Amino acid sequence: LVASTAGAAMPDGPPPPLGYAWTLSPWSLLPLAVAALLYTAGVARMRRATEAVRSADGRCRPLAFGAGLLTLGCALVWPLDTFAAYALSAHVAQHMTLLAWAPPLLLIARPGAVAAHALPTAVASWLASVLGPVGRFAHARLGAATLVHVGTMWLWHLPAATSATLASEALHRMMLASVLLAGLWFWSAVLH
Repeated sequence: LVASTAGAAMPDGPPPPLGYAWTLSPWSLLPLAVAALLYTAGVARMRRATEAVRSADGRCRPLAFGAGLLTLGCALVWPLDTFAAYALSAHVAQHMTLLAWAPPLLLIARPGAVAAHALPTAVASWLASVLGPVGRFAHARLGAATLVHVGTMWLWHLPAATSATLASEALHRMMLASVLLAGLWFWSAVLH
């Protein structure tokens, strides 16, 4: 398999065939793998500790998380990231996936609460004490989340920013991460 030219200047020639449109970047693969492992370990521990995961709600959340990871995979690994360098439609689909499709699926799955079960109790307690207030603040700020949601897309599509992301893989991945984070904040506020 060949890695994509994401983060490089606009490629010459036609796009690769669909079967070769992979972006095998550790910037994407490592966070996806860590998220999948933490969530899976959390669900396994919850199943041993309680019947909550066996309820209809408990079965739907892992499915939502899997669907969220699958949509992230489509946006970051195959095929949208590669084709975004060739077609505006793929670029728009990638950003919409990161803003509007993956975030609600991931948030419905309650990844923080589930992943906390995979961590040692002291670490989970410390993270809850640090991230809990941040989450409550973010949930209560739909207006600010909306502004950041729109502003993130607007800023990254200024000509200088777009050119910079085409020239740097790290900056390209930072742009994609910020788009996903803006979507997560917006949808967390909407869902709460």
